[in-house]
Amino acid sequence: MNESEAFGRLASVKKTELEQLNLQAGTVLPAIEVKATEIICNRCGQKSSKRRAALPNEQYFCPQCKLLGRLSTLDVLYTIPEPNRFVEIYEPLSWQGVLSEPQTRCAQDLKVVVQQRKAHLLWAVTGAGKTEMLFEALAYAIKQKMRICLASPRVDVCNELFPRLKKAFQEVDILLQHGRQEQTYRYTQFVVCTTHQLVHFYEAFDVLIIDEADAFPFVNDKMLKRAVETARKKKVPCYC
Repeated sequence: MNESEAFGRLASVKKTELEQLNLQAGTVLPAIEVKATEIICNRCGQKSSKRRAALPNEQYFCPQCKLLGRLSTLDVLYTIPEPNRFVEIYEPLSWQGVLSEPQTRCAQDLKVVVQQRKAHLLWAVTGAGKTEMLFEALAYAIKQKMRICLASPRVDVCNELFPRLKKAFQEVDILLQHGRQEQTYRYTQFVVCTTHQLVHFYEAFDVLIIDEADAFPFVNDKMLKRAVETARKKKVPCYC
């Protein structure tokens, strides 16, 4: 495992492989905490009965987040504090489009929100240009070497946003992560992912945007709400 794979991330490592990796600057957490009658997963934060989570030889796994890669008492979680180790990009925005006057006002408000690290809700109908209204704020964050995540509950939204963002920020390395694609994780300044993928991150993002926060399965899902809180840096709000 490359050290950068643990930057702001809960990297799963087998206990038997831990010494071989020669990990130095980071924190090792138990993947599963075993209590008297239940287990607690330190990746997704969910509790399960020991009976439901039992494996042979008195080992346990987390049934709550097994679709994101099985995690058991045979694993640990390794994390390194997010260093924001990114190259400086002076003019990250390649997009040459023009916003309307109302869109421009929203775009300027969003930039101020990012500058001041505030929470914000942008509520607009489909086709109103919400993505383009984000560009000025995103460009500012990139120039400031902030780490950014744009997450959506829906895979199709991630797949639709990714090429648009790649075209708008051509010099920026952007990673797409969801359960239906095979792109290997790597450390990047900008991540586009499903909200489920946020369970893998730990105090990683300076700017965290949730697209369609009222959509299934994000709405009313305690695990995903916790994932948002865990993935963003302390005292960094969420932008929806």
